[in-house]
Amino acid sequence: MGYFTNFAQFFKYTLLVLTNINNTVTSNHILARYPIGKLLKIYSLPAILNMLVIAMYNIVDRIFVGQGAGTMAICGMALTLPCLALFSTIGTLTGVGASSAINALPDNDDRIKNARQILGNALILCFISSLILAFLALLFIEPVLKNFGGSDETISHAIIYLEIMIPAGILSNINITLSNAARMIESRRKIMTIMLIGPLLNIIFSPVFIFALNMGIKGAGWGSAISIAITFALIVQHLHKKKRKLRLYLSDFTPSIKVLLPIIGIGMAPFIMHITTSMVNIIINRYLIIHGGDYAVGAYGIIATMLFLVAAIQQGICQGMQPIVNFNYKMGFSDRVKSTLIKAIMAASWIAIIGFALFELFPAEIMKAFTTNQNLISIGITGFKFTILLLPLTGFQIVTTSFFQSIKQPAKAIVINISRQFLFLIPALIILSPKMGLDGIWLATPLADALVIIPTAIILALTPISQSSH
Repeated sequence: MGYFTNFAQFFKYTLLVLTNINNTVTSNHILARYPIGKLLKIYSLPAILNMLVIAMYNIVDRIFVGQGAGTMAICGMALTLPCLALFSTIGTLTGVGASSAINALPDNDDRIKNARQILGNALILCFISSLILAFLALLFIEPVLKNFGGSDETISHAIIYLEIMIPAGILSNINITLSNAARMIESRRKIMTIMLIGPLLNIIFSPVFIFALNMGIKGAGWGSAISIAITFALIVQHLHKKKRKLRLYLSDFTPSIKVLLPIIGIGMAPFIMHITTSMVNIIINRYLIIHGGDYAVGAYGIIATMLFLVAAIQQGICQGMQPIVNFNYKMGFSDRVKSTLIKAIMAASWIAIIGFALFELFPAEIMKAFTTNQNLISIGITGFKFTILLLPLTGFQIVTTSFFQSIKQPAKAIVINISRQFLFLIPALIILSPKMGLDGIWLATPLADALVIIPTAIILALTPISQSSH
């Protein structure tokens, strides 16, 4: 009973704080004195849910496609994962950049006016960049998918899905930008609720289109696209109300280099890291098609989708940690910085441990949720068991990387990310795949997870824990 009572009290307390977030948690007094554990929970919860929204779109579409459109369709969906991940880096850049820039604004009479200008400029940057990228992606979609490891059998399915999802991705990037920025000023509870509506609608639309209307993989695309569009309409409608502080005016969309540069500068580190991760996924697909064919690519797509679920929660924890670390680091409160870092690492590590246990115990059940093909299931089970071997270590690396972004040392975060992807993972693929085939490709991931701990720990140990320590 004690557990459920405590959980109910925490849930009630969290909703109360989320409702009045602008009057409490964003106060510098609170960031300096409030218990770190509670601060981390309050800041992380909306961010985790926001990240889970993105993960759920991927999972829902792939489950219904695998069960309703066949084996080659789910293998084709695997090709879309790095493509859509690359496309979403625009939303990451403008969303993280805008929210961080707004969070850094001084608490004076011009705060709301400046926040609107930041959001307006971020939206212009997001829309134009997404539009250009969408045009190029659709123009060169077939050769791009071939380079992503596609075959004649899988590319046709991927094209059908991407021709719907790439244009929808423009709205998705805008949603990410709006929700990230709005959480800094508006009610986090309301924004959180709106963002959850999208994947819930997708769970309804996708099976209707795929099974009832017999639309196959095209149905999955339209289910997601309509859900994203509805989410966009709800966010815009919410922010356009007269009482909303972030109600934008035409003047807020006037481009300003002075406003855009901080947005790009802050968002560049996560932007680069997401791009390198997507590039490595493309390289892995190319090795998989050589050593395992379409089924290996399809199995990796399912594994990557489930691993992204774990990473989404970890990234939410990191986003919750960042404003707490940033303020206390600037103020020289080294004990609070250290406590926040340790608690965030522990939380992210526990998420990784839970994910490891579930993937280790139930790989067959997870694969069967996505496909009925026994060959694909068999390859996926083996892939899971090798790929997740050192998943519990990822919490330390992901949080530490985010920590460096929080203290405005993004170069260190980029070095760690590039070390894992290009110094350890790709060489492991090159060395292990010729000798061990498919097993060598699976083992490259845990090997990189182990090796990257060394530079991460060294860089962290050499980094002062507060600005006053410089």
